[in-house]
Amino acid sequence: MVRALTKAEKMILKEMYPAGSRVMLEEIVSDPESGLKPGDIGTVLRLDNAGGLHIVWDQGKSLALIYGEDCCKCLLKSEQMDRLFDQLFIMPFENIERLESWLVKKLREAFPEMCFIADSKGHLEVDLKAAAFQIQNTKISIIYETDDKGHLFIIKCGWVQEKETDRKTSDTGDHKCGI
Repeated sequence: MVRALTKAEKMILKEMYPAGSRVMLEEIVSDPESGLKPGDIGTVLRLDNAGGLHIVWDQGKSLALIYGEDCCKCLLKSEQMDRLFDQLFIMPFENIERLESWLVKKLREAFPEMCFIADSKGHLEVDLKAAAFQIQNTKISIIYETDDKGHLFIIKCGWVQEKETDRKTSDTGDHKCGI
C-alpha cells in the first residue's frame, strides 16, 4: 500500500522537481515493463499526494515515477533558464556559431533534440523540441546586433509562444540588461 507524503517530503520534492522542469530517468522499479530506460528525458507535470511524480517523457509516454522506488535527476529548472537569459545579455559572442555552441553546452543535456533557426537579420530561434516550463512547443527567440568586427550582442531574448495560426514572441520572458 502506498502511503501519503508528509508535508515536509512534499515540500522538498516540489522544490527538487517543480512543474515544468526537465528530468532524466535514472532507475524505474515501479513499472519495469513501461518501456522507459535510464537516460530517458521528460518534463514534470505535477507531484501528487502519494508521491507520484507525473512526467511526460519525450518519446510520448506519460508515466508517474513513485517516490521511494524510482529515481530521476533534475536537469533544468525555470530559475536556471532565467539565469541563462541574464547571462546572454552580458556575454559578447564572436559570431553566431559561438553563440550556438554556448547554448548547446548549457542546454543539450536537457534538450538533446534542440535545433537552431537563424536568419540574416539578427534573429536566432532555438527550438528545444520539447514542452517545458509550462510552455508547449518550447522555443527561445534571440534578437542580436553585430558590431563592425562581427561580434554579437544580445538585444532581446525570451520565450516564443506559438498559436496554431500565427506566431508571437512573449513579452513575459524578455530580460533586460542592467535593470
